[in-house]
Amino acid sequence: MLNRDRKAESQGRNHHAAGWAKIVEVIVQYTIVIERAPENYAAYVPDMLGCIATADTREGVVREIRQALQSHMQCLGEYGEPVPEPSSTADVVEVDPVPA
Repeated sequence: MLNRDRKAESQGRNHHAAGWAKIVEVIVQYTIVIERAPENYAAYVPDMLGCIATADTREGVVREIRQALQSHMQCLGEYGEPVPEPSSTADVVEVDPVPA
């Protein structure tokens, strides 16, 4: 264990002993689907019905869907609704081109 890890662990014990609760932040990963349209990009979250976003660029739609997902989850929580666990996955498959 590195010295800084020991120090952090020791400080964590001290804080805990003093009655402080450690806050552990968990990052959750949801699969998103990005579609290219003639004029923009659109994205949706398969595990969050109705969670969609659009933007002019791919980077923009990723930023927008992240914000939409955060807002969607917060809204579900405010209404006492369960937040769906991530369960969707995505993959890419290769196929032979259709002959012309």
